[in-house]
Amino acid sequence: TPPFRDENGTYHVFSYSDVMRVLMNRESAFSRDPSPLLPKGPHHMALDFMWTVEPFTLDGEKGRHDALRRVVEPWFKTRAVRDMESVIRELTVGLIDEIVAKGEGELNLARELAYRLSMRVICRLTGIELEREQWLREKLDEFSQAASYGDIPAQFDVQAYFWQLVAKRLARPRDELLDVLVAAWRDGAIDDMELLGYIYGFVPVVSVPAAT
Repeated sequence: TPPFRDENGTYHVFSYSDVMRVLMNRESAFSRDPSPLLPKGPHHMALDFMWTVEPFTLDGEKGRHDALRRVVEPWFKTRAVRDMESVIRELTVGLIDEIVAKGEGELNLARELAYRLSMRVICRLTGIELEREQWLREKLDEFSQAASYGDIPAQFDVQAYFWQLVAKRLARPRDELLDVLVAAWRDGAIDDMELLGYIYGFVPVVSVPAAT
């Protein structure tokens, strides 16, 4: 299928070579910047996550991608595997125990184990209580089902919850990924929406097939 441009001005690519050309973007010819498509007024916090912005703007200016990536890159390079190994093991055992306790004798590996495990790991990374797992799934569905940028709900309830997480972490710091984000926000390296975008942006990773 050849590339085509839809009625909203968005280009769609399908072949492996075309997809890789867009993803690698060696010519700086493509952009994920959704700003021309956004309605006026506040936009959803996920659109400030580092994966939705480029190292350059559509006007040719320096973008925020590299600065946002630098906030977490050292943590993932030096801390993630070492610090999360025991956590992932604990979450995996707990989830398997839950599945066994159902006594059904079979399971859907992707839906019941892989997806839920990745969700719980992300929750632990970002300080979200595991009791919020189902609520968070519903919010992700609400977000992903929007037909256009203009249809994305603001999800102010999610923003309020994330600010509660930040307030708790300011009062009782730990040594986790959320603390890295909060420290960067406190030091002025990222702004309010970029902080919320980081917390929210990590969560949809679990809905990507490669994540599971």
